Amino acid sequence: MDTTGLSEASSQGISKPRASGASIPLRFQRVTSSFCPTCKKLVPAVIYNHEGKVYMKKTCSEHGQTVSLISSDARLYEESFQFNMPGKLHLIRHYASESAGSCPDDCGLCKDHLQHTCSALLEITNRCNLNCPVCYMNANSGPERAPSVHEIRRALELLVHCEVNPPSLTISGGEPTLRGDLAEIVRMAKSMGFVDISLSTNGVAPSKDPRLFRELAAAGLTEASISFDGLSDDVYLKTRGAKLYDTKVQAIDAALAAGLSVTVSATVIKGVNEDHIGRIIEFAKRRHLDGVNFSPIAFVGRYPEEFRTARERITIPDVLKDIEEQTGGELAVKDFVPVPCPDNRCSVMTYAFNRGGRLVPLTDYCDVRSYLDVYGEKAKCCDWVFAALDRLWSMSAVPGSEKVKKNVSTLSPEDLSADDVMTISIHSFQDPWTIDVQRVKKCCIHVATPSRIIPLCVYNNLVREEAGADG
Repeated sequence: MDTTGLSEASSQGISKPRASGASIPLRFQRVTSSFCPTCKKLVPAVIYNHEGKVYMKKTCSEHGQTVSLISSDARLYEESFQFNMPGKLHLIRHYASESAGSCPDDCGLCKDHLQHTCSALLEITNRCNLNCPVCYMNANSGPERAPSVHEIRRALELLVHCEVNPPSLTISGGEPTLRGDLAEIVRMAKSMGFVDISLSTNGVAPSKDPRLFRELAAAGLTEASISFDGLSDDVYLKTRGAKLYDTKVQAIDAALAAGLSVTVSATVIKGVNEDHIGRIIEFAKRRHLDGVNFSPIAFVGRYPEEFRTARERITIPDVLKDIEEQTGGELAVKDFVPVPCPDNRCSVMTYAFNRGGRLVPLTDYCDVRSYLDVYGEKAKCCDWVFAALDRLWSMSAVPGSEKVKKNVSTLSPEDLSADDVMTISIHSFQDPWTIDVQRVKKCCIHVATPSRIIPLCVYNNLVREEAGADG
């Protein structure tokens, strides 16, 4: 473990919390743009605090007013702006689009965008071996879309052309394991300079044939991200339409046996599985997985209408409070820090050392908030600490990767190993009721196509239906 400078840093206050930022007002109003959930017409929107919660209100001349919950905790919402760092535009080599000024209708990225691509998503099919009641892309609907290897290469070439360094890459679908040339796609990405390559999968195929993960690992895959909504089949019947708990466990075991980093990803739905949040973390801890990601359900694609309650939806603060309560304080709300590279309202994250019986947050040893706080006073003599944290609190940081381990190692006490670190994150994707153009402009998770690089929430809400025509 690299502990160079640790004792010096400790003497400078790395592990001593410092006050950061000014007092946070609970009365605020923000003006932005959104669009009508019915006709998708761009409309002005107001974000405001009402009784300690944050709402978006917008009015379409044709379809009337819509009010949607944005955050269940106004204080946490407003505090997140302390981490609204400027985008790293110096990492953009070329813009893929010259059509500035028409955000978000003609996105792709243009010079109006405020952040480079931290994490790229490559959708290689809209087919799936399940027909989940909850599916952000409405897989298996409409004509089949499966870009050719040549088209996939063009999408990857565009990323390489536009970015100073190839971003982390997630291969997704639909269900990407349905493609017989998946290993070829992974090898191609690796040969083009992509280092951190993840597969987003429901786990059905590798649960039946564990050799698949071994083949993909040999081709260059580094991480498996497996959907994992809970620890009982009654949850999967509601979210995925089948009894899948044993299938998920078998897929996770196969990925671990193949030597891949393993992250489980849960879609959190009110009244369905929010009581499984702590159990999912406990499962990941026992299995020594590399990461857990929670996503409050975004109402795009396919979902049962009874799940959508615009004023009562689950938001990031709800998940944070459930984590603290359901882990008995093992992980607390204060341990999670907004991720500064997308919009500060999009994601929160923490890292915890997995000591088997207990998770020990990195925030116990390093005052992460003070170093990443835009307005607070930082220890100028500890720039290397900020550099490590800046790389960790990033959407480009892949759980279990060598980059993550290296940066955690620079901050770790000698008795805690970076090999045992688990990432816990919450990401709030936008839907027609909550989409905010200001957030879109700072997005750093982008879908790569042969001709455009598109913010994921724009792609989910506006572009996917035309993606087949785009090629």
